[in-house]
Amino acid sequence: MVLKRFVYGRFVHPHQRAQVPALPFLDTDRVALEIVREYGPNELIGKVSVRSVSQQWALLDPTRAEELEWMKWYKRLPAQTRTAGKMFYFDMEGSGHWAVLHFRTESDETGVYVAAALRYVGF
Repeated sequence: MVLKRFVYGRFVHPHQRAQVPALPFLDTDRVALEIVREYGPNELIGKVSVRSVSQQWALLDPTRAEELEWMKWYKRLPAQTRTAGKMFYFDMEGSGHWAVLHFRTESDETGVYVAAALRYVGF
């Protein structure tokens, strides 16, 4: 039996940060990352899962990723801004801000999915 490890949080982009007063995140903004590789305590790669219409977790299909607001914002930002972790980051529940180093399409025996590479930057 293979034990899967998940972390939960939200991708935060400049538009969300600029809202005054700050609006709470919707549960639909919440994502799960199944940790597939760790490079020490501060860097990891995870499979991105989002809630399906039936409210079940499902791996994010790369063709659907382009429709998500946070991915649209990620693609608009210059590369240096993305990885700094100040304008766009993953807010991991119970852990703080993780800079998004990149997203990319990967695959395994379950099929094709979107993977996120993260580096811890603090609270």
